Amino acid sequence: SEDLINAAEMGDHDALVKAIGDGADVDTVDGKTMAPLHWAAKCGRHEDIVALVGAGADVNKTTKAGVTPLIYAASEGWDDCVPLLLSSGADASLKTQKGRTAL
Repeated sequence: SEDLINAAEMGDHDALVKAIGDGADVDTVDGKTMAPLHWAAKCGRHEDIVALVGAGADVNKTTKAGVTPLIYAASEGWDDCVPLLLSSGADASLKTQKGRTAL
């Protein structure tokens, strides 16, 4: 699972796919309470989002501050990632602890 987090954070798609194939927990979190899907969405990595969602990642998982992958993608302006997350079941009504939503 640490390999998966590292791959997601660094943007190493091949390592991410390998870690998923090796059975890594796709919803594992790092010290910042960010899951691999948070990193992929924050950094606009469309292929990583597809791979993680395909492996069953929770599209509505929140960080300790209540931030979802969709909120990261929207706040960073990743126009290709926002519709992908929405079509994968992301809930646009979820709010951060500060009351922010994705849209």
